[in-house]
Amino acid sequence: MNLHEYQSKTLFATFGIPVPRSGRRQCRPGRGRRARARRRSLRCEGPGPRGRARQGGRRRSRRQRPGGREAASRLIGSRLVTKQTGADGLPIGQILIEQPTAISRELYLSLLVDRGARRVLIMASPAGGMDIEEVAATTPERIFAVHVDPAAGLQPYQCRRLGFGLGLTAEQLKPFQKILFGLYRLFTECDASLVEINPWSSRRAAG
Repeated sequence: MNLHEYQSKTLFATFGIPVPRSGRRQCRPGRGRRARARRRSLRCEGPGPRGRARQGGRRRSRRQRPGGREAASRLIGSRLVTKQTGADGLPIGQILIEQPTAISRELYLSLLVDRGARRVLIMASPAGGMDIEEVAATTPERIFAVHVDPAAGLQPYQCRRLGFGLGLTAEQLKPFQKILFGLYRLFTECDASLVEINPWSSRRAAG
């Protein structure tokens, strides 16, 4: 079972993983007023995440800038075509309005089942973003991985190893460890097969 982004973020928050403020709206074409009202209730500033930007699935709109209703109306009822949907794409019936986050870097983080090793595999890369597949194919040395023994569970030294590979500062290692432990709990308690954050946004100053 695949989860929608808003469902995943709700689950993340349940396990103490920080997510941006957001609100989901189900609209029909021509009913953008509610979406615009929701947009005004969020403090929108700074660069937005890129994610599905190439396919037109993300639109950025500031509170003081007109066009939020028009952007929502263009999305609702259209079809989004990505590598995951196939050539026919999928219809857009809902939109997720989210507060953008000012970031300094885009990192990659995922947990999956390595059936050959019979372990949970945690992978991280300082080259996160839309081109992570190309990174894996051309510069695999930029992807760092650890296997978690199911009997011992995730260990702090494994978090530090991944954090150092990502180039995190000493101040960033503690919150990074908290995020990893939350993700590992989510992965095991929900019996997941894949948990992926791409991009995972890093802010140098705040850690």
